[in-house]
Amino acid sequence: MYSSTYLPDVHHARKELARLTAIETNLRKQIIDLRTNCRGNSSAETWATIYTERLQQNVRPGINECLKYLAKHS
Repeated sequence: MYSSTYLPDVHHARKELARLTAIETNLRKQIIDLRTNCRGNSSAETWATIYTERLQQNVRPGINECLKYLAKHS
């Protein structure tokens, strides 16, 4: 699970938020690409599922933690 304990200050929280947002955007693009251009391919669907789980379990919680940290410390 994602933890904000490594966020030492606002500057690092902003950098981490930008990094996680870029990862989120990239994963969303990959999921859309896999589900539209590789429809019917079981391997593509497996990767789309893996990427969706990463978004839900890691990236979105990380973004939320950064936003909470920034709201509290900015």
